[in-house]
Amino acid sequence: MTAALGKHLAKPSIWGLDETKEGKPYVFIGFQLPEGSYYWKGYLNEGFARENTIKTLVTCGFRDDELAWLSESDALDKNTDVLITIEEEMYDGKPRVKVTWINPARKVLSKEESIKLTKGLDLKALFRGEFGARKVTKRTRTAPKPATIGDNDIPF
Repeated sequence: MTAALGKHLAKPSIWGLDETKEGKPYVFIGFQLPEGSYYWKGYLNEGFARENTIKTLVTCGFRDDELAWLSESDALDKNTDVLITIEEEMYDGKPRVKVTWINPARKVLSKEESIKLTKGLDLKALFRGEFGARKVTKRTRTAPKPATIGDNDIPF
């Protein structure tokens, strides 16, 4: 089976609490894709790790205020679509594949859908209203001027 590296639309299929060899608690969430099962781990240390773990749990449908409930079969919503990122990393000198990020799933409109959705809208007026009286104009780019080299710029 080949690894499904990249971004995938997925639903949580299994989850729970566990601890590392050192006894530090972490949350795990598993996802089933055609290529296999992939797991994410979120740690409960202070700071960013804990904040990211809590945000990820909420993204996956966790609505409780007690992590002990995470062992229940309905703690996360199995119908919640999320966008997972699967990457390969080296661990103890061996490559392993894991879920590195879990984000809310967002539908990205195609160009045709975007045109259909905005047809008939006066976007200039909309932007003027949104950004105040500032005139909205197209930006133009100019090429940077070439650097000039003087006698003092030559290192020898």
